[in-house]
Amino acid sequence: MIFFILFIIFLILLKLKIEKFELKIINQFKAKNNTIASIYEITKKYLNKHDEIFKESLYLKKKDFSENSFYSRLNEKLKTYELIHNELNFIFRVCNKHPKLSKD
Repeated sequence: MIFFILFIIFLILLKLKIEKFELKIINQFKAKNNTIASIYEITKKYLNKHDEIFKESLYLKKKDFSENSFYSRLNEKLKTYELIHNELNFIFRVCNKHPKLSKD
């Protein structure tokens, strides 16, 4: 009986630790995700096809915002954050090729 109680306590502590780790991962992704708005404004007057470049990243940002419910699973959020990360890397590569933006 005592082993059963200890096992349940262990499972509860493990669950709390996993949830804390999930929040830490999500917060790290959000820190990078929040740079989309400032990059969008800075590059608006310099990039051709500006709206096309940012279309997917803005869609993913809205999707991320809608996934902030209690019922969204970590796997879904991580997949969205991975897509956002890839879009941001693409945007940074485009910006680095532009001579005016690379100076600023």
